[in-house]
Amino acid sequence: MKGIFPTLAVGIQHLPQMATTKPKRLFLSPPHLDGDELELVREAFASNYIAPIGPMVDAFEKEFAAYIGIPHRLALASGTAAIPFALRELGVGPGDKVRASTNTLIGSVSPVTFQGASLVFIVSGQASWNRPGHLSGEGCKLSQRSDRG
Repeated sequence: MKGIFPTLAVGIQHLPQMATTKPKRLFLSPPHLDGDELELVREAFASNYIAPIGPMVDAFEKEFAAYIGIPHRLALASGTAAIPFALRELGVGPGDKVRASTNTLIGSVSPVTFQGASLVFIVSGQASWNRPGHLSGEGCKLSQRSDRG
């Protein structure tokens, strides 16, 4: 590290050595490949439909609907993209209250306001980062609740 940063190079030489081994990663969603993926990617490229629609998406929607026994289906890029559709399908609108954790991102709650409903933020518990048990719906039926959420 000679040249334009000679002072920095001298300072770096005196820093304590850092560990060379990385800690084991804890994946939020660990990757899982079963061996068919490469061929399926080749088929998608060969069909010239990479995103957002095409025969692979159509096949996925049909197989998934059949697997869970529903007549209608819609594949989206993410759960966040699905939220506005779900709220609309549930009839959420003006006058409704929707509960949401304070430990969230704007994409998961802004669709509520787009539908005209009100947000009720629930403070996340420090131990679990989830809402308190008395607000989780335990012991009550959704049909008996006065609001949605």
